[in-house]
Amino acid sequence: MEGPERPAPGALSNSDLILVEGMPGAGKSTAAQLLALALRGSDRAVRWLYEEEVDHPLFGFHTPEDVAPLVTELRAGRFDEVVAGAVGRWRELARRLPTSGVTTIADGCLLGYLTWSLYWADAPRAAITGYLDEVAGILASVDSVVVHLRPEDVAESWRRLDDSRGAGWMRGAIDGVERSPAGRRMGLAGFDGLVRYWAGFLELADGLLGRLRRRCLVVPVGVGGEDAAQARMLELLGVTPRRFGLDRPAVDHAGRYVGEGGVAIEVGVVEGEDLNVAGLPGAWPRVPLLPIGQDTFALRSYPWEVRFTFDGEGHATALDIAGAPLLETAAPGRFVRAG
Repeated sequence: MEGPERPAPGALSNSDLILVEGMPGAGKSTAAQLLALALRGSDRAVRWLYEEEVDHPLFGFHTPEDVAPLVTELRAGRFDEVVAGAVGRWRELARRLPTSGVTTIADGCLLGYLTWSLYWADAPRAAITGYLDEVAGILASVDSVVVHLRPEDVAESWRRLDDSRGAGWMRGAIDGVERSPAGRRMGLAGFDGLVRYWAGFLELADGLLGRLRRRCLVVPVGVGGEDAAQARMLELLGVTPRRFGLDRPAVDHAGRYVGEGGVAIEVGVVEGEDLNVAGLPGAWPRVPLLPIGQDTFALRSYPWEVRFTFDGEGHATALDIAGAPLLETAAPGRFVRAG
């Protein structure tokens, strides 16, 4: 597949849809979030569709239980029915986009979701390529861009993911491969099996992206990790990153906060200025906070905003977390400073 090419200046000014793709841990959700923040900073109407949102227009799940019927269909090999449902949702989204006046950014929708679900279910290659061909035909009527964040070293990518998300999450990923129809057929087990599984998926993805008739940028995720790849993505798209400074010293936000039911979270400071939050229900063990306004932050990789409240003497008294409800959890709400 050909390497990335720089679009002409202003090429995104009228784009209806930007699809940010990548295997787990490649940084697709953060990349989509940073792109949305940058475009909003230029007074553009932007909608970021996070892959785990309730009632996502391309996934259609309202509760976690809604996923089970899809898995049943895939295990039973009823691929045509599953593909037909997904194609119908793509068609409806494409119908609405040109008249919406909004640039929609979606992560994990093209190569994620159904594509890697079909791969997981060991679907015939023709079923997978047929699905992508149908979606490509639908997108022919939409001004769209596809960005693929592609790890150069699959094993190293998963090691970084293990560090950030914890051993429990990694164990779940390995179990998912070992129990999958594809994993069982290939005899995959342990970390090495996980790496082989996703290396095989990337080879498949390379061929699938080559079939698209829309603009596609492949951005390597190398030794610099996802941060460097995300910066490169913005550069290739001709988008200026949105940068904010803190309204007050980071240490003023740090501390322990307690929410409903006694749930405690910890806001900490990294290297004297970067803030993060630990222990937040429904999130990774420790998540960076990205400043986006007066004492307001985006929770990195999540469609939630964190707003701090300060008293007249400059002391943090509370924080509120709001945003789209996710399949596994709603935005946690209000936390009050403890002590």
